[in-house]
Amino acid sequence: MTKIIINPIGGLANRMRCIASGIALAMETGSDYEVVWAVNDELAARYEDLFILPDVLKDRIKYPSKAIYRINYSIPRLRNLYITSLTLKRYSHRFFDEFASLDDVIQDSKQRLFGNTGNRKGTIYIQAGTVFYPFSNQYYRTLFNLNPEIENRVNIKKRMLGNDYIGIHIRRSDNLMSVKYSPDELFITEIEKILSQNPHTKFYLATDSEETKAKFITQFGEDTIFCSRNPATRTTLNGIKDATEELFILAGAKKILGSYYSSFSESASIIGNAPLVQVSSKN
Repeated sequence: MTKIIINPIGGLANRMRCIASGIALAMETGSDYEVVWAVNDELAARYEDLFILPDVLKDRIKYPSKAIYRINYSIPRLRNLYITSLTLKRYSHRFFDEFASLDDVIQDSKQRLFGNTGNRKGTIYIQAGTVFYPFSNQYYRTLFNLNPEIENRVNIKKRMLGNDYIGIHIRRSDNLMSVKYSPDELFITEIEKILSQNPHTKFYLATDSEETKAKFITQFGEDTIFCSRNPATRTTLNGIKDATEELFILAGAKKILGSYYSSFSESASIIGNAPLVQVSSKN
């Protein structure tokens, strides 16, 4: 039987869609599978720190140390002295979304890798932060149910916001595409349009920029713009819990104004089945 090693990389939403893709591929091809989850500066939390572990992941997810991960799982590059060019040879096939469009590569390779029955022997290593195999939105939701601590925090905020709030996700930091194509001014214009029709609308703003938070609160006021008072960070457990809380608050909105080239906005829309409006100069 083929075995698939799924290595989700990047931030929270990137890892969520990689896991959904990997399990969907394994289920369709009748393959065994395992998830390698790195706790690192990109995401300083384990899956169970955020979500209830679903049956499809029980006994299938492991957390290597940083040293073990660097030696056995990371992309071959100078920082690991290219040692994984040797250690990754233990897998029959290796795919990295840093180097190719995995969606096309895996679809094209499916017959060769799995045959008609999925009973071929071998191991396939997939490192990704993208959607590389299709999955349904409903299935995606079943994989990511909040643990009680974070769910309680989300529910408290949602009760405060009411039933008709609008979510805003403004991505900044290292996402140059979002900075370029989804500037603050476009979001301000959208908010002004909505307020002209309903002056009492509340907005929940999720952003990794403290400057953006201050700008929007100054312009529209604390009775209109709600946001976390904690600085956004990936490098601490509390920071990742805050990000997960924000993701699910966005998901509860009646509409989401999202950033260009942002998996976080897309994930919130899928989780809550909320309409996503990409605020972008490319539209």
